[in-house]
Amino acid sequence: MGSGSLGPNYVNHAGFRLVKDSFGMDLTQAAKTQTVVQTLVSVLGLCLHHVAHL
Repeated sequence: MGSGSLGPNYVNHAGFRLVKDSFGMDLTQAAKTQTVVQTLVSVLGLCLHHVAHL
């Protein structure tokens, strides 16, 4: 049930830098993209957890 912890995104995180550099994004674009993706993963994970425990 750790999916809720994926929401916050830190710029100094190694995964953030890896995605930013791999896709040639600037800092703002990478932050927006990763925040949206991590929020979706977090919310969907929590939803699936609740559905699995109905």
